[in-house]
Amino acid sequence: KGRWAAVPIAAAAISMFCLCYAGAILATVGEEKSKPYELSVAGGSGKLTDENIAGVSKLPGVCAVTPAIDVPAKIAIGERSAELVLSGIRASYLSGGLENGVVFPEESVMPYIVLNKAALGKFSNSGREDEAEDESGTEYGDTASADTPEKDALNSSATIQLDEVTVTAKICGILADGKSAAPEAYISLSAAKQLLFLNGESAAYSRAKARVKDMGEAARVSESIEALGLIVENPNGEMQAKWDRESNEMVYLMITGVFCLICLAVLLTMLKKVSLLEHGGSWSALIWTGFREKDIRRVFIFQSFFISCIGTIAGLLISLSLPSFLPQELNEKSVFMLNIPFLAAVVCAGVNILAGTTAMFGRKFADD
Repeated sequence: KGRWAAVPIAAAAISMFCLCYAGAILATVGEEKSKPYELSVAGGSGKLTDENIAGVSKLPGVCAVTPAIDVPAKIAIGERSAELVLSGIRASYLSGGLENGVVFPEESVMPYIVLNKAALGKFSNSGREDEAEDESGTEYGDTASADTPEKDALNSSATIQLDEVTVTAKICGILADGKSAAPEAYISLSAAKQLLFLNGESAAYSRAKARVKDMGEAARVSESIEALGLIVENPNGEMQAKWDRESNEMVYLMITGVFCLICLAVLLTMLKKVSLLEHGGSWSALIWTGFREKDIRRVFIFQSFFISCIGTIAGLLISLSLPSFLPQELNEKSVFMLNIPFLAAVVCAGVNILAGTTAMFGRKFADD
């Protein structure tokens, strides 16, 4: 009988393993879908207009939208310079996203610039660039962001160099770290229009930026934007495919886990029946000595609880230790590299143990 106890222990371990990773997938996908997401919108057959942008802002799920005017320029801060694309947007679109400094004013004669840290890292010292590249094989500006620290860049004067004009500007804010590592530089819409006017270029909207409340709504919002005759340039198709794949794996894990729970309950019930058949005389003798059926049932409940606990702990240990045995290349590809949330582990353990112990309730021993 002791050897047969290994079978329900294995069922409990497999169930715990599957349910833990199903819970990890559910928590991870839910967290990813709850994050804001930015869509880039372009005009369809015609130019992007204020009416189009107003229509996008009214769509359910869109929490902020702004037209954008892109101005390719060379920006110099002292001796350091970088070629960036200045995006003219509404100041309200950046509200709450700054780590240091302030958002640029909507109307100003002098352009005020907001940079992210990736853009700061692009600045290089023109006098030392060749020397640094010879010594390290990399550009001076890429070696360390410490060469252009935020405290030095913030509130410092800068120059914006276009083909036909050079304009004095000021760095007014640093964006908080985001998921994107692409350099980003922002100025006001009025400043972008003025720069293009001085350079003899058209100040038409290049695109629009729409922020969706959560990433899970991005696909639906993209369809709504396209229904307005506009083009969404960066829908989250890859993320949606990833979520669909992980959701399918979650369903398979849950089905396997539930099947193992049923097997656990059946196996523990069979162990009880075998024990009653093999040792029926001993159990009857205990009843004659004063034991009640309730007392005997408690023995089997404790046995089932003990077996379920061993299997649950084994499954949890396997779940927690598995990522350390897998190659790091699978970090973004395999669901078995996910961290198991504490709440998911507790809930799965409770379900496992409950499924094992409830198998001992219900029928009288005389019926077995």
